[in-house]
Amino acid sequence: MYATDTAKALCALLTCEMEDGEVVNVGSGKSVIIHEVVQAVAAILRIREPEVIVDPSRLRRREIPSCVCDNRKWRRVTNWSPALTLDKGLRQTVEWYIAHGDAWPYEKSREPPIAGSDALLTPSRLVR
Repeated sequence: MYATDTAKALCALLTCEMEDGEVVNVGSGKSVIIHEVVQAVAAILRIREPEVIVDPSRLRRREIPSCVCDNRKWRRVTNWSPALTLDKGLRQTVEWYIAHGDAWPYEKSREPPIAGSDALLTPSRLVR
C-alpha cells in the first residue's frame, strides 16, 4: 500500500467509532510477491529482463510464500480503501526517486548508508 494511502487510512482510524485499544489491520488486502514488484518496476524503467540476484545465505529456512492483510474490520469501521493501485504507487515512487534521489548526503558522496551494502539503487543506476 502506498504511503499516502497508509497515512489517510490512519487518519480515518482516528475519527472512526472504535474502542480504545482495539486492533485493526491496515493494508490493501492483496498479496503481492516480490517477483511481481520487480517485474512492475522493471516495466516502469523499461528494463526488459531485470537481473535478480538471490543470496541463499539471506533466505529464511521457513520462508512465508504469501502474506495478506485481513482488512475487513478496517474497511467496515472506516468505509475507506486504498486509492492507488500497486502499479500507480510504484510509478509515483520511481518518478519521485529519479527526481529527488540524489538529494541525500550519502548519494552525493556515493557512500551507501549501510557499511558494506552495494545493493543500493541510486538514480544513476536507475536511469539508462
